[in-house]
Amino acid sequence: MNNRVRALVGAWERSSRRAAIFEYPIREMQARGWIAQTDDTEQLESELLRFFGGWPEVPPLTQPTAPSRNRDGFRVPSTSE
Repeated sequence: MNNRVRALVGAWERSSRRAAIFEYPIREMQARGWIAQTDDTEQLESELLRFFGGWPEVPPLTQPTAPSRNRDGFRVPSTSE
């Protein structure tokens, strides 16, 4: 691998690690004094590990489902008797 490719791979790995860190409310946690005020990725990882005692599982975000509707956008009342 040449140096340019290594640099791109390294940058991608750093940015994906940073994106994973910011899945958490970092600024709020820092404002409350729960973790140190820093922008360094390595230190943020250390602070989160210290705070949580390990990496917690982040539940996947789910998209709410819309209620069923007819073509006009309204529910059709049942009239079967």
